[in-house]
Amino acid sequence: MAIYAIMAFAMWVIGFAVLRLVIRSAIDDSRTSEKLDMLTDELKMLRREVKQLKAGQEVSEGRTPEIKHIINHKV
Repeated sequence: MAIYAIMAFAMWVIGFAVLRLVIRSAIDDSRTSEKLDMLTDELKMLRREVKQLKAGQEVSEGRTPEIKHIINHKV
């Protein structure tokens, strides 16, 4: 009886390890973490730009400075 319990536990551990390996490889192949890092960096840059624009508006006494963005240009 004890041998069956040990074998069942070993099979469970092996099955769990295989499942973990499959899930980990699927996450790595999707490159989700790289995309999330790029999105986080983009948000940081946008926040920095908004902060600079707000500071520029305060300095210019209510006048909006001329702002050129890449988005405004046709590709």
